[in-house]
Amino acid sequence: MTAWVRRATKSRGAMPQWAGSHMPLSSELADATLAMLERAANGIYDESEMRAVQPLLELQQKWSVLPEPGVLVVELLKSREGHHFFCYPFAERTAHIGLGALLAWRVAREKPGKFSISMNDYGFELLSAQPFDWAAEIESGLFSPEELDQDILASLNS
Repeated sequence: MTAWVRRATKSRGAMPQWAGSHMPLSSELADATLAMLERAANGIYDESEMRAVQPLLELQQKWSVLPEPGVLVVELLKSREGHHFFCYPFAERTAHIGLGALLAWRVAREKPGKFSISMNDYGFELLSAQPFDWAAEIESGLFSPEELDQDILASLNS
């Protein structure tokens, strides 16, 4: 349980990755992960692994909220790279590719823009140079199933 670190020589950090694409979350494992996060959200840390990450989970809960069944976490961040929209459905990588493309398509219909889409097994990120009013988009039906078939086809064709 010792982490050896050294000061980086570059000014821009890289996102660490631990072979996440080689062992994707199954739907069962994603559901179990969400159930454990729900227990953490309720202050239950009764397993050694959960106690080990308790400070990190408590910090996440302080800054935002923990994902859990029935709760979709969306976070916004502005950085020097642009405007970030993070969404954590825990649906698996392939679903996140499609969902990210669909949401980018729906938002760009009203206000043209370009997005960079990044994803992992937990969620996805839409990065844009210009800001979008995500709260208004969500309120006006960003996640709505209405016209879903047409929007999926249009987003794939774009």
